Amino acid sequence: PVTDFAVNGNTQHSADGTFDHQSTQKNLDQVRVESRGYAVAERLVHFTEGVDQTLEDFVLTRGRTVVLTVVNGVSGQPVSGALVGTTSRDYELGRIGQGYDENVVRTGVDGKATVSRLDEGVAVVPVLASGFVGHEAQLPAGQTEFMVRLDPGSRMVGTVLDPSGNPPDSASV
Repeated sequence: PVTDFAVNGNTQHSADGTFDHQSTQKNLDQVRVESRGYAVAERLVHFTEGVDQTLEDFVLTRGRTVVLTVVNGVSGQPVSGALVGTTSRDYELGRIGQGYDENVVRTGVDGKATVSRLDEGVAVVPVLASGFVGHEAQLPAGQTEFMVRLDPGSRMVGTVLDPSGNPPDSASV
């Protein structure tokens, strides 16, 4: 059994792989189990409030490795330095690359990134790059290479003035 793992972000250690997780949701909870070196296992669980239940085993697999190529959706040029995550189910696009996921990688100058521990089935992979609109790529089951086209973001230009029409001492945009 896997002895060190996390259930919905709560670290667990169990010699026989068992866990006891208290749900704070009503009637429905997304249970996510992860362990270093394995693909994440997730399951939607229906339950009756106040009634304990034993879940079917969460079988962790090593997952698959995919080479993603991230390109500018308009020019087709590679996007260097894009952040690529392993799942978006509980990692918002704005959070990847901020220490929330051990498997976030950056694309190289060729726009390529190798992502491991992906679900063997359809995998949803968040991709972020400066100057581009964030994207969640849907990778088909079994595919080991995939191209992601990012749309350029919009740029806003403006001027910040105080009520007298002068630039303020400090401002945040």
